Amino acid sequence: MTVEGVSTVRVAGLVGSLRQGSYNRALLRAAMAVQPGGMEIVDVDLRSLPHYDDDHEQAGESEDIRTFKDHLAAADALLFVTPETTRFRAS
Repeated sequence: MTVEGVSTVRVAGLVGSLRQGSYNRALLRAAMAVQPGGMEIVDVDLRSLPHYDDDHEQAGESEDIRTFKDHLAAADALLFVTPETTRFRAS
């Protein structure tokens, strides 16, 4: 995107944790608060997206899916903020 001759990098922020008090969402908000000039980080909420199901896809995309795809298409970059856990260990 270019505004008055200045290029803006649009970043779609995707958070892997849906928990209300997610530290990952807090990290994305922090990144948004300190984003440099020329960058726009957009929080792309994944809560309303259904689990992948080809039957649903064959029936047609929902508005939530179209909105999600529009965010991705408009983005110049993706920022994945995902949970890391050590609770589950292989035996």
